[in-house]
Amino acid sequence: MWDFEIFDNASRGPWGSILLLIRTKGRALAALGAGITLFSLVLDPFFQQVVDFPSRWALQGTSSIPRTIWYEPRYIPEFRAGKEVYQLDNDISMATKKFFYDNGTQPVKFGNGYLTEAVDSSVGTASKNEVLLTRLLPLVTNPERAPLFGGSVNFNDIRNRLLDVLIVSAANGTAGVLRNETPVAHECAISWCVKTIESAYFMGTYKERVIGTIENTTSGEFPWQTKFIISPSGNGTKISYRENITIGVQTDANGSDVVRYGMDNNTFVRVTAVFDDIFPSFYTATNMSSVPKLRYKTNIIGAPFQRALDFNPWSAENNITRHLERMTDAITNVVRSYPNASYTDGSAFSQETYVAVRWQWLALPLALLILSAIFLIATIKKTADEGVWKSSAIATLLYGLPDHVQKQITTAVQGDLPRVKAKKLKVRLHATKGWRLSGNSSPPVVSKPKQYQPPPGWI
Repeated sequence: MWDFEIFDNASRGPWGSILLLIRTKGRALAALGAGITLFSLVLDPFFQQVVDFPSRWALQGTSSIPRTIWYEPRYIPEFRAGKEVYQLDNDISMATKKFFYDNGTQPVKFGNGYLTEAVDSSVGTASKNEVLLTRLLPLVTNPERAPLFGGSVNFNDIRNRLLDVLIVSAANGTAGVLRNETPVAHECAISWCVKTIESAYFMGTYKERVIGTIENTTSGEFPWQTKFIISPSGNGTKISYRENITIGVQTDANGSDVVRYGMDNNTFVRVTAVFDDIFPSFYTATNMSSVPKLRYKTNIIGAPFQRALDFNPWSAENNITRHLERMTDAITNVVRSYPNASYTDGSAFSQETYVAVRWQWLALPLALLILSAIFLIATIKKTADEGVWKSSAIATLLYGLPDHVQKQITTAVQGDLPRVKAKKLKVRLHATKGWRLSGNSSPPVVSKPKQYQPPPGWI
């Protein structure tokens, strides 16, 4: 009966299982079943974590982005008094004007919902900046193209520079100048380079990331050459660049396949001339209450050119470094939009939802399944070894003992608890002798016949 009580307590949920473990100290076979009951309480969270639905990028096809290997826009010569006049690169000029006198242009946002990735190399421009204390001027004269300070202070290792300029500005505007504060100076260089670009657009946002830049860092003679021309029709200066811009990029590991990017020397001159309007220039104010004016186009003889600025991009307060980076990006986009540009194919992806099984979360359920099988097999083996015709006490607990066995059970002494007598009373169903009782010393109890009896032949 004491065993029946223990199993009865164990069948009453987690608390009964804990009591069973405490009373048996984990040494009984029933303790294994109690442990299975306790660990089964956390099965639901484990099953919830088994299946996941991650989103992944699935290949949908290909897409392409433009790249330029050789930049040589169509050139139509212009003449004045029978002499050819050099012209600006109109496309690059229009892209840079907004950066010369304002805050530049804003990027375009696309509306496609797919992500495309492509890595390619293209002719572009790169900017570098260092802070120093000096004056404002480009480091080549105009129109002579004679070098100042050797043509560069910090970037002599870079060849084919479009621009190398010192930008000096007052940190606190006119008030700082009147207080004789030290100005802030930058040396900025813009040069031709080959960029390796990783591009992507998703949900209407286009992004590009430069993952590599190759510049021409070889040594050579100063490439600019000028010649003064004096004639009855007019005087002038012939400006020429003595070399083409060529940057070789290896496309395979052994270097056998080399792609050469660049442009011819005449195109380089026309692009460089775009910067002559703004470099050199001066931004001055008469006093603190006056509107500052930009003095620019200093290479043109005659009355000075002046204009007011709604936004001064060359002030130290406005992050000159970032402004030049944006301008070089705009120039790069113009070069990549060259009509004869080629296209590089990339992969197009879209998001798809997958079903992922996280097998590690099945460790506890599988372990409980194995322990349950062990518990069942051990229980069957133990009852078989003891010769008892039952595999469970459930039938006895439900229907009770037969009437003739109940009559043999004596009542406890007045004041004794049934739990105390249950520890001494043992009941066993023998294979040939029927129900056997031990630990019973009191007179039999006259029991009331049960109204409901088990079916015939039920043990």
